[in-house]
Amino acid sequence: MSEEQSKEEIQKTIIPNKQKELEEWDKKLRSGEALEIVKKDFLRANKLTCDPDVYVRKFAEILYPKYIINHEDGTKMTEAEKAIQLEAVMSFGVENDASIVDSIEDNNRGMAIKIRRELIKEHSCETYSEKMMVDMIVSSYMRNITAARKLKNALNRDTTSDILNKFTSVLSQEIDRAQRHFLTSLTSLKQIKSPNLSVNVKTNNAFFGQNQQVNTAEDNKLTPNKNNDEIIDQQ
Repeated sequence: MSEEQSKEEIQKTIIPNKQKELEEWDKKLRSGEALEIVKKDFLRANKLTCDPDVYVRKFAEILYPKYIINHEDGTKMTEAEKAIQLEAVMSFGVENDASIVDSIEDNNRGMAIKIRRELIKEHSCETYSEKMMVDMIVSSYMRNITAARKLKNALNRDTTSDILNKFTSVLSQEIDRAQRHFLTSLTSLKQIKSPNLSVNVKTNNAFFGQNQQVNTAEDNKLTPNKNNDEIIDQQ
């Protein structure tokens, strides 16, 4: 069926009182307005099954009325309900600490969450990018101490073997790698949070260098600069 034939078939099935609305829609198609309308409606109505909005809506429709409003026993949740709850919780992982939980050993998760919260507080992290950087710091630190514990246990054995020696070598490399990742992530976070440097220069010539003294106007009065130059340092 051609495109023209398809339009004709649609015309036959249109309810008479909708004919005017269809004509208006044809005008919007020609002007391009219809494409923007469809795009907005499509994005709003057609979401991926893993879209956070879908997870939260399921929680709002199924679990919230039952367990929050009606106060039913949450310990009696079905497996399907637990899955809905977990999906909703993980949708806000960066905001509720769930983003790092799965990558941390069970007995270290409480410590990891505590460290994450303290780092967010210490560096006044508010944006997602800042909190994600904190996740990288915490993950690197926890990998470091986990590998260090395993290395200690391996070195405390009374016997050795080629396999054990290779294992300890891998652990040593992992400790070094985790430490580098930790320092890189921490430095990056500090750079993100550092205020921009603003310098106002009033001179004919200005030279910027490291570890050099800032010459102010008062200094110039005491020590005239024949070239009328200033050397300004970025502290």
